[in-house]
This record gives sequence, structure tokens and C-alpha cells, in this order.
Amino acid sequence: MHVDFKNELEGMSNNVMNSDIRRSVIPNTCIYDVTKEPDSSMVESFDFVINVSTIEEINYPNDKVFINLYN
Repeated sequence: MHVDFKNELEGMSNNVMNSDIRRSVIPNTCIYDVTKEPDSSMVESFDFVINVSTIEEINYPNDKVFINLYN
């Protein structure tokens, strides 16, 4: 389902970036560890961020993950 959702979003826009915690060969995918502050090149670079199933699954304070994603 996650891949279907990703494909649907990418079909709606040509400016979509996907992130994961592992390297991927999937186009438009980068590595981003949500427990760390975002790289300065990512700050203020997105209109919105959709987080699929990470906040409730990660063993890290949820408020800090949310702030990192918000930034």
C-alpha cells in the first residue's frame, strides 16, 4: 500500500521527494533519520511532509520527531 500511495503522489506532481532510513534505488528517494534535525538544505524546502507510520512506531520521543518533520 505504501508504494501505491507513493506512486499516486508522484503522479500528481513532478516535485516529490521520498525518504527512508536505508539507501534505495527508487527514484526521488533520500535518507533521512527523523530522530535528527534535518539537514539545512531541507529546512523550509517543502510545502508539506506526509509521515507514513513512523511516529507511532519509532522508539524516540514523538514530540522531537514531530518537530524535526515540521522543520
